[in-house]
Amino acid sequence: MLNFDTRTVPLNQQHDYWQEAISQVFVPLNCNLPTENPFLGVLETKQWTNLRLVAVKGQTQHVERNWHKIRKDTHDQILMSILLSGNMGINQNGRETMIQQGQFSFYDAYQPYDLHLNGSFDQLVLMIPRSIFQDRFGRIEILSARSFGKDHPLQRLVLNFSESLLSLPHELSLGLQDTLLDQYLDLLGCIVADTGQNQIEKPSKSTTLLQIKNLILQQISNSDLSIHDVAYHLQISTRYVSKLFQQEHTTFGRYLLENRLKQCKKLLCHPSFYPRSISELAIQVGFNDMSYFSREFKKYFGMSPKEMKKEHNLSKF
Repeated sequence: MLNFDTRTVPLNQQHDYWQEAISQVFVPLNCNLPTENPFLGVLETKQWTNLRLVAVKGQTQHVERNWHKIRKDTHDQILMSILLSGNMGINQNGRETMIQQGQFSFYDAYQPYDLHLNGSFDQLVLMIPRSIFQDRFGRIEILSARSFGKDHPLQRLVLNFSESLLSLPHELSLGLQDTLLDQYLDLLGCIVADTGQNQIEKPSKSTTLLQIKNLILQQISNSDLSIHDVAYHLQISTRYVSKLFQQEHTTFGRYLLENRLKQCKKLLCHPSFYPRSISELAIQVGFNDMSYFSREFKKYFGMSPKEMKKEHNLSKF
């Protein structure tokens, strides 16, 4: 856990201190601050499984990531900022957007970007590995520097959820961390999918694939879910669904299977589900053939469901 606060250093050191702090917590950056002192800047970090959450409180500044910084230190991360208060301008890939309280935006650490923060602000930044981002949301090239959440029915819920994540104790078990972050990413994904449907390049293949993935996750417990059901729901052809998954070097069936296995693993590793049988949990995520489930689970994770459940729950007690 890394925490920084400019109030802990002398006034004449605050600018350099903040420059070093944000470059250490996020990625190497240039930060231009107003010449006058004092400057308030606070960073509080939490590492949850594969994602890092950072609470940022600060004042007017211009943050830049350029090719020089990228070449010196490459980070395959996607950053998401959600404003709890204040406003921020984001510029990347030739697009520029402004986000305000309750809105969020993505930007790619592997591409140059500019952030313009005007006045006092409070935000949560989520650092997401590219593979997880692509699986959840789609291609960052389509989604970066766009504003999400304005006037969406889930905006208030996402804002409250964001504030709650920052106040949760660090001692939470890995199972609870996974569950909360899954729910949080699901909420963000719903907003992104809705926005994409209405505003972001309607014919975009990435947007359609994101909608397909969200539908699969929503219907994961339906053992009869098929590519025909998904195609019918989205009013597209099964051939087009297959083509979209081919672009990610997978298939509809493989994606569905892997997500069922991942969901089942999370349930097996969660203390709250320990009393329930493995077959119950497998059925809950859409499996109806236990032999097939056990075989695929071991093939994917390298251990049987029973071994997985025992290994993770022994560490909880």
